[in-house]
Amino acid sequence: MAPTKRKRSPSPVKTEQKPRTQAFLDHLSMDEAKAWRNEIIKCGRYKKLVNHRHISSNLSIDELESATSAGSFNGAYFMKWMECEIEENLLCDPPDGHPRIMICKNTSSWPSIVEKLSTFCWQNSSRMAIYCHHITLRSMNEKPLRLLCSSTDGEQGSHLCDIVVCVSVSHLLVETAGKNRSRQYCFGIMMRMHQNNLGHLCIIQ
Repeated sequence: MAPTKRKRSPSPVKTEQKPRTQAFLDHLSMDEAKAWRNEIIKCGRYKKLVNHRHISSNLSIDELESATSAGSFNGAYFMKWMECEIEENLLCDPPDGHPRIMICKNTSSWPSIVEKLSTFCWQNSSRMAIYCHHITLRSMNEKPLRLLCSSTDGEQGSHLCDIVVCVSVSHLLVETAGKNRSRQYCFGIMMRMHQNNLGHLCIIQ
């Protein structure tokens, strides 16, 4: 009788544990994350602004905003599309890293999370520094965020505007690290514009 091969038992699947900062965001509901984000926006002097480096040097922000269109999308539409939610002093000189909010068990700066922070810190470390854009991403999702990490096969919170201090809900999403990095080679949107005899611009294409 031929010897039978022993079946190997399957290796246990390794699950990556979320860092404390993400675990705390999981501890919040979407509505609580929204309320916290609103408190941060009000305290941080955030404004909706367009970074001039996203516009050709041959075109001013005012010229783009007033441009009409032969189609559905005029200059005002593109201005709205490009608006970052950001602190004004950081618009043209953003820091190298993503900004964080430092919180601790006894903080009273953020009334919307005081109770959840107290219960969470009772079982975990009493100080954390949470990425601002992660707070915005949590406020956009009913379910807890997936693990966000810097590994090549992991997922990240991506800034579509390429401005790391922006917290606009329309500029943030969760995607793979590879897709996030591929945006480094995106050259933006090219427009064809026509200027009439009065000097008014119209977006042709």
